[in-house]
Amino acid sequence: MPWINSKIYVADIQMHAKGYPAISHLDAIPSPDMSASFQPQFCPKGNFVYFIRDDSQWGQLFRYNLQTKSVEKITDIQGECAQPNWVHDMRTYTLSHDGTQAFVVANKNTIHTIYQINLEKENESTHYQCTRWTNTHLWSEILQPTCSYDGRHLAFIGSAPDRPPEICLANLKENNAIQPLKSTIKSYPQFIDHQSNPIHLNWQDNGIKTYGLYWPPKSQPICKNGEKDIPPVIFKIHGGPTAQATTCWEPEAQFFTSKNIGVFYVNYRGSWGYGRKYMEAIKGQWGVCDVEDAISGLNYLERQGLASRKKSVIMGGSAGGYTVLQALCHYPQVFAAGICLYGVTDLFALSQQTHKFEKHYNDYLLGILPQATNVYTERSPINFADKIQKPIAIYQGKEDTVVAPQQMISFVDSLKKFNIPHFFHLYENEGHGFRLQETKEHLYRTMTDFIYNSIASDV
Repeated sequence: MPWINSKIYVADIQMHAKGYPAISHLDAIPSPDMSASFQPQFCPKGNFVYFIRDDSQWGQLFRYNLQTKSVEKITDIQGECAQPNWVHDMRTYTLSHDGTQAFVVANKNTIHTIYQINLEKENESTHYQCTRWTNTHLWSEILQPTCSYDGRHLAFIGSAPDRPPEICLANLKENNAIQPLKSTIKSYPQFIDHQSNPIHLNWQDNGIKTYGLYWPPKSQPICKNGEKDIPPVIFKIHGGPTAQATTCWEPEAQFFTSKNIGVFYVNYRGSWGYGRKYMEAIKGQWGVCDVEDAISGLNYLERQGLASRKKSVIMGGSAGGYTVLQALCHYPQVFAAGICLYGVTDLFALSQQTHKFEKHYNDYLLGILPQATNVYTERSPINFADKIQKPIAIYQGKEDTVVAPQQMISFVDSLKKFNIPHFFHLYENEGHGFRLQETKEHLYRTMTDFIYNSIASDV
């Protein structure tokens, strides 16, 4: 995958005699083995190619001199300046119209900050001047930074737990003053009596440090009949698995916490945003370390008095749905219930049927077939459906091209065969991720009912 190992090539383009462009020369920008490059772009003057690369722990800004063929590191920020580029045109930096300034978004502990770099230094022995903006505190997530052509403004999409995504404009000629222009959401509920704000947590289990975001429910644990009455908690497992739950506008968390259900987003080993070594920890360990970290997160919240196993539900979609199934199959007594959205059940089928972009992702996450046949067999939930003991709710899109619907249909057939308590809904006109309003209304209504029904005796 591009965030694991990738290179940038610079080509000379000439017009072919027949009128179409053709490559006449191709040079690879020098880079270390097993490093990932992100967002290459030419500077306005045409003498450099800028890009983000993770030579060490964090992705940093570099540039390639087209004349001397040399590479120079520009930044040394203590934070992640790249993103896993799942889609085209993802940006974490932008250049000024004249190429003299760079604006880089860095992610540290799920909080985003803008850094401004002066690309014109006095001599070769000095470092590039790097200034951290201090006026972006209203937005904890900053995406798609872009400079205007006239050099006066920097635009970005900003959000926070209490601010839906909005287009923001910073005036570079007036002390970088920021003005929100337009929200990407026309209207949203005002949580008058409750607004949850996430707490970034980290914990250690068997010497392994793990991270997560805890969104507190409307009511905190109270004493009832001499004992703590702890609200239910959802342990949310993000997809990817190369991704990260961030401190951003998260309507799902606000929905559940307003229903007095806490939400704990687990940034398990393999997640983005905590350095390359943390991301690489999932190599060959998918279905193992993610499950272990979800369970250690539950143990941690229990020790803090914020969760109880009898009221804990593990939930996830796609790769996160796979983690849900693995947890319920191999640790059937840990969570009280599970919610799986378009999750992977058969790793062999995933490798054979998934789309082109992720065709060889499993080679990294699990191993190369046929040598890793035993691993695929032992970590495919379809082979262990009979081990599940707790209720499970399953949702699948009929038009899914990433995880074929037949995977989940076969898994549900196994649940029926072994009389495992379950709820299953197959949505028409939905794919890998649900988008229709009527789907979402049904989804959240039924998920809420499922959670309370599954743990009714303890609530």
